[in-house]
Amino acid sequence: MNLCAENITTGHMRIAPVLRDLTASFEPGRMTAVVGPNGAGKSTLLQALAGQLRVWKGCITLDGQALTGRSHRDIASTIAVTTQRPQVAAPFSVRKVVSLGRYAVGPDPAAVDRAIARMNLSEHADQIIQELSVGQQQRVTLARALAQLEGGAEKRVLLADEPTAAMDPRFEVSTMSALRDLARTGAIVVVVMHGVDLALREADDALVLTSEGGVDAAGPVRDTLTPERLARVFETPFVEVESGDCRTVIPAAVRRD
Repeated sequence: MNLCAENITTGHMRIAPVLRDLTASFEPGRMTAVVGPNGAGKSTLLQALAGQLRVWKGCITLDGQALTGRSHRDIASTIAVTTQRPQVAAPFSVRKVVSLGRYAVGPDPAAVDRAIARMNLSEHADQIIQELSVGQQQRVTLARALAQLEGGAEKRVLLADEPTAAMDPRFEVSTMSALRDLARTGAIVVVVMHGVDLALREADDALVLTSEGGVDAAGPVRDTLTPERLARVFETPFVEVESGDCRTVIPAAVRRD
């Protein structure tokens, strides 16, 4: 089972495409980090992969079958999406929001409780989501996605757009651990990541987008996120640094000797 974008061109205004002739493939059992400069189309790519944004050219396929023509409920039984800015208009409790993720696959209170616990939200389960911080709300939407994918279709995909952007280090670590665990069960996990160091530490693969909405490189993170490539794509110098057994790549301007 692969999730594939095949020569897609799309955007939000027909006269200004964001992604141009982009081809990428995402494999089960692996976490892929999508990185690239602002405006490269990272969020747009996730919307297209989720079937939320119509592609003008090319197609999105899951296990060889096009998403076009599938119902929203059918797609939701397979693909879960989390956005950068969680939005819940109604004053729902955390438990209610997470339970909404089950609409395509059927009620399962135990799955909801497990997802809430996995995202360290049990003490907030009865709180109204608007009362929580943005970082906590991000964890709620991830819990909803985990509940959505539990016990559903064999084909499972999680698309997460900068899921830890507002989290403190403790919850960033536990959240990335939850996403890795999901990938280990055979799910496809695609995560937009702003920090290259986070991608190197957590992801298996990386998809590097250019400012023109194309693919500069794709493959294992250690082969893909090199200082030379990142300097070209982000138009700023990067350097490789090591600490013990850890290696990462950071912008040269933030290095401290």
